[in-house]
Amino acid sequence: MRLFDEKRQKIAVGDELVFKNIVTKETLNVVVEKLERYHSFQALYAQIPQTLLGYKNGEAADYRDMYTYYTREAEKNYGVLAIYIRKTFDK
Repeated sequence: MRLFDEKRQKIAVGDELVFKNIVTKETLNVVVEKLERYHSFQALYAQIPQTLLGYKNGEAADYRDMYTYYTREAEKNYGVLAIYIRKTFDK
């Protein structure tokens, strides 16, 4: 789940992305398999199973968690994006 800002508007199915954990510095190499746009994180969370959003079974999934990273104003201006990914091997 990401804001559909200028940076994410450039993402296409088939693109290879690298996600980096800013705390541990670990990286995850992935390939984009599918993209879905939503007008809000609330709408995204209502449509996608919580386990696909990164929550564990039984863990409370709350769209407001995303406001830790993005403002409501930015959400309203850009909308949001669900990025379906497939993990790849390190290069």
